Amino acid sequence: MNIHTNIQELRKKAGMSQEALAEQLGVSRQAVSKWESGASTPDLDKILLIAEIFSVSVSELLTGEKEEQTPAPAPVENTFDAEKYEEMINNHLLQVDEMLRTTNEKKRSFIPLVAACLCLVVAVYFAFYYMDKVRHLEDDLSSLQSNLDNIQSNVGSLESNLGSLESNMGSIRSDINHHIYSIRQEISDSLKKEYGMVSDYSIEYRDADIARRTVVLDISVSPRLWNEGDVMTFIIEADGMQNTVEGTYSNGTVSVSASVPLTDEIHVSACITNGYTTKQEKLDSLRSLLSMHLLSVDGYGSILSTHTEGSDKMALSGSVLLTINAKTPGSPSAKSQIKSASLEFIENGSTTQTVNLLKEAQNVYDSTSLAVFADFVYEIEPVERTIHPGDVYEFKVTLIDNNGVTYQSILERIDVLDNLSVQHDSSNHGTFEIILP
Repeated sequence: MNIHTNIQELRKKAGMSQEALAEQLGVSRQAVSKWESGASTPDLDKILLIAEIFSVSVSELLTGEKEEQTPAPAPVENTFDAEKYEEMINNHLLQVDEMLRTTNEKKRSFIPLVAACLCLVVAVYFAFYYMDKVRHLEDDLSSLQSNLDNIQSNVGSLESNLGSLESNMGSIRSDINHHIYSIRQEISDSLKKEYGMVSDYSIEYRDADIARRTVVLDISVSPRLWNEGDVMTFIIEADGMQNTVEGTYSNGTVSVSASVPLTDEIHVSACITNGYTTKQEKLDSLRSLLSMHLLSVDGYGSILSTHTEGSDKMALSGSVLLTINAKTPGSPSAKSQIKSASLEFIENGSTTQTVNLLKEAQNVYDSTSLAVFADFVYEIEPVERTIHPGDVYEFKVTLIDNNGVTYQSILERIDVLDNLSVQHDSSNHGTFEIILP
């Protein structure tokens, strides 16, 4: 009998499957199958462990013949201990010696096996030796990795500090540029006052008509030098158009009133022309003239959808809050008034319900804030709908003021997905489209 047959017989005698033996040995079932079929031979450490599992000696495992039990070798450890492994090797050699003594008549047939065992012993010795070396190398590698991580962390900190430094430099650069611009502007204004053709001027606006998008500018200029025959004209740029109007000179002042497009950016320049030359000088720029006549509208929809996943029924309820303000107290927009306010419930592009907010909503006006015209709060009555994939429900608010300006926003959108789940989109909260007449 040989070790391959012995392993199979001992396993079956112990009532143990190949899988169970493989699990105890820490190998695959296929490895055990190969040992039993003779396709391969287990390593020495596995031979020792197999003998221990079946409570037999290494000699009995190798030859199949029972003999006196010898003490089990010390378990193999993962770290190299010279004395322990020398003792283990001596024990193995004693076992092999004993095997050769008791099986003298079969000595010649077992010589290759004994040689193989000796080779395995030497191989295990060097294997554990190099395992210890590998463990030390792994420790060194782990230390190097830790140092690399620290370096990367330090680089990250340096990059963060560099980013902060660049941000600060950008802020400093912006401040410097702003100061340079201010200084240049002051120098320019000073030079204009000292050497410019205009010593003083004023520009006032009136009669802003948002419906017609026009405003009247009253311009008055005091020229530094005026000769008989001089003519002063004013170039007004607004809304991409340029108007030229001639002023009237009287008592050292040239003045004119001109109707121009009402927009957020109007530029005014003056020109003096005599028979030979023309001089032009920029007077001023009027900004946000249109915006200051518009209301500030903020809206928020708190729409709740009660829906069980997979069900085709959905209940909607909630509230809508609108806050309507003047831009600032005393600004032109403070004279504006909301003439109509409506809330539309839109299903798949069609309006199915319209609510007059001026009539139905509660106006919680804050009299302590002069800029607040109204806070409209409207509680939406619960409605139930049968939903289908692709359905879209929207809550749209439309306001119109006394100037004909329309303020419009979809405060809440609800989409029904393919699996009949619902998705809310409230990204337009506080965003109103302004439509001028």
